[in-house]
Amino acid sequence: MGTFWNTQPVDRGAPEGIIDNSKRAKNIPVFLPTGFSWSKICDISKIVAFLEEFYVEDITSSYRLSYPPEFFEFLFASPSHREEYSLGLFFENRLIGYVLAREHLMSLRAQSYRIVSVNFLCLAKEYRNKNFAPLMIKEITRIANINGIFQAIFTAEKDYGFSILKASYFHYPMNKEVLLKTGIVDSPDEVRDIPQCRDDTKLATEYSEIKNIYNKMSQKFTIFEKFDDESFVQVFRGEKNVLQTVYNEKAGEFASFYIVYTKCLSSNILLKRAYLYYWYGSIEIITDSVSIAHSLGADMFDVLDIANNHQLIKKLKLAEGTGSLKYHVFNIKEEPIQNEKLNFILF
Repeated sequence: MGTFWNTQPVDRGAPEGIIDNSKRAKNIPVFLPTGFSWSKICDISKIVAFLEEFYVEDITSSYRLSYPPEFFEFLFASPSHREEYSLGLFFENRLIGYVLAREHLMSLRAQSYRIVSVNFLCLAKEYRNKNFAPLMIKEITRIANINGIFQAIFTAEKDYGFSILKASYFHYPMNKEVLLKTGIVDSPDEVRDIPQCRDDTKLATEYSEIKNIYNKMSQKFTIFEKFDDESFVQVFRGEKNVLQTVYNEKAGEFASFYIVYTKCLSSNILLKRAYLYYWYGSIEIITDSVSIAHSLGADMFDVLDIANNHQLIKKLKLAEGTGSLKYHVFNIKEEPIQNEKLNFILF
């Protein structure tokens, strides 16, 4: 992949800005060898089954991320979703590769960009290290270009030479039995007590004031996601086992979290993890979220050390995990930034 990225409009440093402003879109799909083909894939059951078998494993090959059908139903319900962004790579009608792009409006140094995030890049094991991943990136880029989008953002465990920051995960372990069985924790002492939720913190049912709070608090960040009214409601309204937003109207605080499962490959036990998404307020809105996530069956609450999250990581004494993400931007030259200046989470 290193050689591939040397041919792409990627760089970091000053001066910041768009690297290639030509805005050329190719109408012909990226060439594939005989027997291979591109096709949009709308069958969520096929996507889920493919990722269940081949998606990201941890460095010990002990755990793999797992996504239920409702997760993709939620993503595909977005007003900005396009069927062609759900891209399959096939060999003789067998799905052997998948990648998904999603449209966003991103603010970077007070400039607005229509971008795509690129996620779920995955190949069947026998087709890895055969230069198919670069072809998949080229093809999803071409599709975005046809839709008038020429910038992108993605995360990876590896730094491809142009990442703008590294973010680490921190954990609030909650379910002693599951965490011990899966080896996520070694001792019962690592599991935390469940905090009490305030009586006036509820699952959100109205979103205009939450959006106002989000818009105001976002202005202090160098990079953040922007939402129109429709997309904000669609995302933050969420679904029970995908994303939830909690709101304390009296305190003017909100927090949202999304659910991703981790499968323990040795036992096939599914670990339900709540990941902090966007939030604003005091530490109490986070402890409220932890409590509500636990009531919804989450085994662990996870936090990425970006935006204001370093404050709650310190106050709640969260345990640092082994996982990290490197943020990369495509066709935007950008200097490395401090973690607290970024408020953009991909899921």
